[in-house]
Amino acid sequence: MSRLSRPTAAVVLALALATRLTAQDPSAGSAASAARSAPPPSIAAVRLTASIRLDGVLDEAAWAEATPTTNLIQRDPDEGAQPTEPTEIRVLLGSDALYVGVQLYDREPSRIRALLSRRDATSESDRFTVELDSRNDRRTAFVFEVNPRGVRRDGILQADTVDYSPDPIWEAGIRQDGRGWSAEIRIPLSQLRFNRHTDTWGVQFIRFIQRRGEEDVFAFVPKTEHAGVSRFGRITGLAALPVSRHVEVAPYLTSRGEYTHPDVGDPFRDGSAYYTTGGADIRLGVGGNLALDATINPDFGQVEVDPAIVNLTDNETFFAEKRPFFLEGSSLFSFAQVSAYNNAGFPSVFNSRRIGRSPQRDLADDDPTFYDAPTVTRIPGAIKLTGKSAGGWSVGVLDALTREERGQFVDDLGAVHRVPVEPLSNYFVGRVRHESADGNRAVGGLLTAVDRRLDDSTLAGMLRSSAYLAGVDLNRYWGNQGWVLDGFLSGSLVQGDQAAMVKTQRSSVRYYQRPDAEHFSLDSTRTSLAGYNGVLSLTKLSGSWLGSLTLQDKSPGYETNDVGFEVYTN
Repeated sequence: MSRLSRPTAAVVLALALATRLTAQDPSAGSAASAARSAPPPSIAAVRLTASIRLDGVLDEAAWAEATPTTNLIQRDPDEGAQPTEPTEIRVLLGSDALYVGVQLYDREPSRIRALLSRRDATSESDRFTVELDSRNDRRTAFVFEVNPRGVRRDGILQADTVDYSPDPIWEAGIRQDGRGWSAEIRIPLSQLRFNRHTDTWGVQFIRFIQRRGEEDVFAFVPKTEHAGVSRFGRITGLAALPVSRHVEVAPYLTSRGEYTHPDVGDPFRDGSAYYTTGGADIRLGVGGNLALDATINPDFGQVEVDPAIVNLTDNETFFAEKRPFFLEGSSLFSFAQVSAYNNAGFPSVFNSRRIGRSPQRDLADDDPTFYDAPTVTRIPGAIKLTGKSAGGWSVGVLDALTREERGQFVDDLGAVHRVPVEPLSNYFVGRVRHESADGNRAVGGLLTAVDRRLDDSTLAGMLRSSAYLAGVDLNRYWGNQGWVLDGFLSGSLVQGDQAAMVKTQRSSVRYYQRPDAEHFSLDSTRTSLAGYNGVLSLTKLSGSWLGSLTLQDKSPGYETNDVGFEVYTN
């Protein structure tokens, strides 16, 4: 989008022509025709009464009782052809977990690509993937992947993309031998969300052979068609699953020491400092579909740190969420899923990294002689309810409280001042969505609210006292999900001190002060700012040609940055 001086509708047409049909051989065309007419493949789960030792060897009697599936089909490089190496997959259902056993034969076992790497880094290896649509919503799936060295990757598949941030608890045993390699995978039911009143789940099995670039799949869909979760195969035999009312409590107690060389006369540092803190994360299963999560003073300092980035622009740097509490059920808060091929600059309305962010008042800006301020904003407590009902309703509710943080500084006269650097704030996000049983229709709503207690005049001039956003979105597929109509409409309202609203108008998101503006201008008397953003997009997802037509209308006053993420788009 170009820079606009007034609220303007932007129409973007993205058309991609493909020659894939003419490049296919006759066998691929036959496979495509067969895939359209054939029912989805299925595999039966056998009840497990004994125990499984996860050593990668399928030698327990229970594996022999399960009928293996071997009917994988190549998707790459020879679409529709038989795999170059056979694969046998079996499924068992225990009292508290789902087991997948797979024997991956290979005539050249010495050439199996098996790299030892960190978690979620399996892309350069041979690998086997299990994707489970345990909710039966035909839109989302839990992903579990393992390579021949036992390296695991996991995530959540939604809208044709996988979020690898969540790290559920599951196990895998691996064995390599002269026949190839094999795996035994245990997925606890407590890590899934499911409808216990159905006896089938959606499933996709994928084998990737790195040296050949070969991908073999259980539920084959031609490349010219949309291969979403709705085209998965089925696992049967899952009737009467146990109700999961598990409780997980993860307490922590940490201490650390800092040893520095302070400047002479610094009243806040003497060369050493010691800190102790504690808290807990709590998860309660409320049936198979819902999960209640709570956290008390979470230990966010123990997760993976953000990469170092030098940002020379006037736009903020986006960092992905890595904190476990906020990752649980995060896909249910997704809003405005648009499949358009063009990027029309849709801002994110919920970015959980805003909760517990670094204090927004930087004492260094006042150039004090000495100062001391916290680097994080603590969260005394937060609670979240997420899940899906059997009727297709999904819900996500989050409420978090961040405490007031204070810093200290010494002025030119040597006086010590203690001032707030982040106010007491409450964050609320509510999301509801209804999806049809076939996964072709979905409509939902979202409400976010941020309220801050701004007793300090400096903070009142920097931050908005309140920020609210409400919106609705829809997705409608047809033509075997070859076409989709996406749309959303959202409106925002922010309020605050006149100085804070001037800062809002002058921010890099809108630049109200710029001289070329014709239909709006900076107003120093404002105490509120409102705006809207609407998108309607028609996209062709499959076939011999692809394309999308997108209409967007966004007003300059639209603001999502209190609990979302928005930058200026060119």
